[in-house]
Amino acid sequence: MKFLYTALIALSLSHLGAAQTNPTPEVAAPNQTGTRANPTPTPTPNTNPNANSTPNDPVKTDSQVTPQAVTTPIIRPEPTPIPVPATAKTGDQIGYEDQMQIRFDEAAKTLKDLQTRLETYEKSGHDISLNQLQTAQGNRSVTRTKLKQLKFITPSQWSSLQSGIDKAFSNLDSSIVTLKSYVESLEKPRTAP
Repeated sequence: MKFLYTALIALSLSHLGAAQTNPTPEVAAPNQTGTRANPTPTPTPNTNPNANSTPNDPVKTDSQVTPQAVTTPIIRPEPTPIPVPATAKTGDQIGYEDQMQIRFDEAAKTLKDLQTRLETYEKSGHDISLNQLQTAQGNRSVTRTKLKQLKFITPSQWSSLQSGIDKAFSNLDSSIVTLKSYVESLEKPRTAP
């Protein structure tokens, strides 16, 4: 029932607004023959480029049209994660973290060395493929992220992340081996057939 009243009020207000913008035409006095003259002009085809405008509206050019406001999404900062204290972890967990960090540092050093060798070979004017290097760098990034996550998980979640870390190290090691064999194949002197 409220909807019906609201609709009727809105309809009456829209007619009221239309009546204020379009005044009623004046009634013409009868002419000498006794017929009334038509005070409203005959409709002409709309030549206005803005088809929705009324005859009283000025035509807007492209430079006069105001662009709609652009809404910027609200980006809230992520809360800072709180590291789990070492006292909450077992000795095996702490030892595993230390061992994996040492292993990661060695792999990162090897990758940096291979990258330097590859750049040196490229500077000498040879064409190289960067696919193996990019794969190894991507695997290094994934492994680093997994190691950082170890500091922020509870001991109950530790075993599930451990398998992910082992898989990440497996991928990193295999990509380093592939990159190393590629760099060594580039550095070998080529013999004429």
